[in-house]
Amino acid sequence: MTATQHFDPFNDRLARDLRNELSEALAVDLDLLRLERSPQVAAVFRQRPLQEVHRHYLEQRLAAYERVLVIIHQRELVEPFHRALVLWDEELFFEVHELLEPPWYRAPAGPDKIALQGMIRAAGVYVFLAANRRDSAASMAAKAISGLNLWQQSNLPPFPDLPRLQAALAGLEPAPLPWRRPCLTSSHLVPPCRGKSYSP
Repeated sequence: MTATQHFDPFNDRLARDLRNELSEALAVDLDLLRLERSPQVAAVFRQRPLQEVHRHYLEQRLAAYERVLVIIHQRELVEPFHRALVLWDEELFFEVHELLEPPWYRAPAGPDKIALQGMIRAAGVYVFLAANRRDSAASMAAKAISGLNLWQQSNLPPFPDLPRLQAALAGLEPAPLPWRRPCLTSSHLVPPCRGKSYSP
């Protein structure tokens, strides 16, 4: 991949198809808690005449998917927001967007829905920035910050790094990595781990 090449799902149909189908496959694998559908999708795309930029994206995504599935499985993460933080740390911003959309659709009108939409838009900011679309990113960032302002009024899980994210969005700065997260299981927080990042 040359310095002038970049993965552009906005203008490249193959890139868009690859991104969308891999993301849909990850959703299946998250339900299964194992890498199964994603490699099948990758195998189909490998039969096509891919450029280096597409091959790089495909292999990078598969490796990242494997890492997040290990963490999510080991930590028994069920809450979509907790899973989204793991994906975010791997810079899987489009996948964060896709993961949070279903709970956003289901949320009743009010702070939960608005705050979730803010997080979805925050992920969208970094999708735009990766495609060098700063004007679109700036517009999206303003909407994301507005929605995230309601997080504390919502019933969503605690988000210690919310101010850090909002500051990064306001300046279109690189995505905050990694998040500070409690050691989580499916049903409880472990108090000694509050504020610490967990590792696989």
